Amino acid sequence: MTDFACFLCDSVYLFTAKYLSLCRCFKSKTYDMNKCSYIALIILILASILPLRGQDLSFQQFGRGEGLSDGAVTSISEDSLGFLWVGTRLGLNRLEGEHFRSYYYSEGGLTGNIINALQKGSDSRLWIGTNKGLCVYDVLSDSITPVTSEDVNLGQE
Repeated sequence: MTDFACFLCDSVYLFTAKYLSLCRCFKSKTYDMNKCSYIALIILILASILPLRGQDLSFQQFGRGEGLSDGAVTSISEDSLGFLWVGTRLGLNRLEGEHFRSYYYSEGGLTGNIINALQKGSDSRLWIGTNKGLCVYDVLSDSITPVTSEDVNLGQE
């Protein structure tokens, strides 16, 4: 600990003691190890606490009252326009401000209501894995299309 304390004291001396007189051990460059150990401990504590200051986190809880189709969320993703997509056991949901727009099997081309996976594509697409197959949502045309085996090129001719 003493070598580390001296290292910290030297570091602090180089950056601050030239401009500010923090303690006698900085001025004389002869170290009282107890003082320098305490200074090193204080610097370590402040260095670990100060980054936490100013990180005001706020959370907003969404549920069925805001239009979420089910309380059991299975997947979350973001599309290329910044919309948040939430997959549940009872459908697909897109957060639009403070409310959700829901997509179900009976509408929009989803192959099933149980959403197992969501993945943002490299283009303007969102890939949707359901319990009954794969679908793709095109952000630009606002449409969901089932993906069939004919649509998938697996590198075979």
